[in-house]
Amino acid sequence: MALNLYRSHRRDCKAGRVEDFRTSDLEERKKGWKRCDCRIFASGTLGRGYRRKSTEQWEWDKARAVAAVREQAGTWEAELPPPMVEQAAPGRIMISDATKVFLSLRESAEIAPATLRKYRTFSKQLTAFAHSRGYVMLDQLTAADIDTFYAGWKLGVRAKGKRLGTLRAFFRFCTNRKWLHESPVGSDIKPPIGANRVANKAPFTAQELQRIIHACDKFAPVVWSNGRCVHHLSRLARQPPA
Repeated sequence: MALNLYRSHRRDCKAGRVEDFRTSDLEERKKGWKRCDCRIFASGTLGRGYRRKSTEQWEWDKARAVAAVREQAGTWEAELPPPMVEQAAPGRIMISDATKVFLSLRESAEIAPATLRKYRTFSKQLTAFAHSRGYVMLDQLTAADIDTFYAGWKLGVRAKGKRLGTLRAFFRFCTNRKWLHESPVGSDIKPPIGANRVANKAPFTAQELQRIIHACDKFAPVVWSNGRCVHHLSRLARQPPA
């Protein structure tokens, strides 16, 4: 049975919340939320009875890792000491930590703000997808999970193709750092048809512009003014586009 996680605030809560006040992960994601280091508890039924027990963690991802160990064992006594949770498998890394490192290096590269926003959006979506499946560690993501993740993107053809490139770049980054033995992004995942087609830089092609100019030549000159100077339409039409 899945355990319920909540933060139980202490009397000396750094954020000034009252003793025994409880908050959830969802509440603490709200903009402007003041963070604290009060401990996160797990509640639910494991084995024969219902209990509430501290995870001894104040970060949600690490608290979920502790809860996952208990749920898998089916007993409250399966909890590992906090250092053991992090060292249970050398080389393993949490999904949240991997995305943070990935983003921090791109921020330090001083890439365009618009591109950086796309990386942040991708990281949030990947973390949310993993959370929906109960995953905490990066190596829990399988090729089948990535197939589902990719198939769920509601994007245009070109945007989906670019997002696939970001997905491959992220897992290539992870394998280069030995966090994964191999990338779960299969080589058979292809961008949508038309994703690599170059978008038109202008609404008209060179041939279409030439036909428009020839059509204008068939009309008599038209004089018009914008209040500052007088223009001749036929003369403007013959000027090459900028």
